[in-house]
Amino acid sequence: MRRDSGGDVSDGDVSDGDVSRRAWLEAVCGLVGWVGLQASEIACAPKSPPDKARSGEVAIPLESLAEDRRVMVLVAGNPVEVHRGPEGVVARSLRCTHWGCVVRWKPQERVYLCPCHEGRYDENGAVLEGPPPAPLRAVPVRVAGGVVLVGGAPPARN
Repeated sequence: MRRDSGGDVSDGDVSDGDVSRRAWLEAVCGLVGWVGLQASEIACAPKSPPDKARSGEVAIPLESLAEDRRVMVLVAGNPVEVHRGPEGVVARSLRCTHWGCVVRWKPQERVYLCPCHEGRYDENGAVLEGPPPAPLRAVPVRVAGGVVLVGGAPPARN
């Protein structure tokens, strides 16, 4: 608030071209907020995938995927398990083929269990029992330059 020459109180608007304190503070706070928003978008942006990654692929360093280790990643918003076994690296959707519930790996039983209707899959994703009509779906996976690339388009067949 400010008093004009006649003693009246105004809300800080000035008509003679001067910038009021309130207007100046609003402009500065707006600028600081905008800069902060831009900085947070840069800091929180996904990291660039390796040069060989295609659109829609998730990259995992091969050395972080030890033998018989199972890692869950999100590919296009869907849970996918990546497993490095004696045969190599495989990836499969963790969505039950019955209703799409997320299955859970039970290491002590070596099965995937669907919590919705108790569908059971073996360690390779094949149906053991319950209502699932099909095995867990395979997800494209490839290894390039020490990086496991999951998702994206299926590899071209020659």
